[in-house]
Parts: sequence; C-alpha cells; structure tokens
Amino acid sequence: MSIFTRLLAALFILATPLFSACNTTEGFGEDVEEAGDAIDDEAEEQNEYGRGED
Repeated sequence: MSIFTRLLAALFILATPLFSACNTTEGFGEDVEEAGDAIDDEAEEQNEYGRGED
C-alpha cells in the first residue's frame, strides 16, 4: 500500500463521524430555536399583562 492510499483511507475513516454529526448539529439548532421561541412567547405574554395595569 502506498502512503497516499493509507492517507486517503485514514481521511475517510476520520471524516465519517463528521458527516454523521451534521444531523446532531441540526437537531441541536432546532432545539435552541424552539427554546428561543418559547422565551419570546413568554416575554410577549408578560408584556401584555403589564400593559393592562397602566
């Protein structure tokens, strides 16, 4: 086996987890977005209650 073939094989082996991690990163991003939406909704709800007291 040539050095190039070994390096190429090692690259493919090391890169495999990186490709599978894309789904995990996407899921994490969606979770963060949902948490931000929940915080935004709660802030708007609290703001509505505050306006009624004026």
